[in-house]
Amino acid sequence: MGGWGATDNRDGLSAMFSPNHGNTFNCPVEICEARYGLNVVQKGLAERPKNPAGHTGGHGVSVTYEARAPASLSVGYTRAKIPVWSLNDQQSGGTNAMTIQRVSGTKEDHLFASGLTLQSGELVLINTANGGNA
Repeated sequence: MGGWGATDNRDGLSAMFSPNHGNTFNCPVEICEARYGLNVVQKGLAERPKNPAGHTGGHGVSVTYEARAPASLSVGYTRAKIPVWSLNDQQSGGTNAMTIQRVSGTKEDHLFASGLTLQSGELVLINTANGGNA
């Protein structure tokens, strides 16, 4: 889920998902915690700067998961290096990011990985892109 772009007539929509892609969906916190062995520590709209010159892209999503037991994680994020494009020469939107905070205190950024090992108590921080401005 992420922010959708602004248009010339309105701000972008926040926390949207695409039913056409099949891999973007909104799993309710309670279902996630019951099924997947994770605690949802925090879930909300991502921070975004206001566009003073026009319409602002929608908010992405910020979510932090905590592993309750050892686990394996695979991720793949596109739109992680080049920001979402904008219209009318406005400031670009955001990028996607995922960070693992280990129990040792170290942090690891990952865009694509398979079979990452998580230990109990480790955090997975995900921020999806804000939409582009217009």
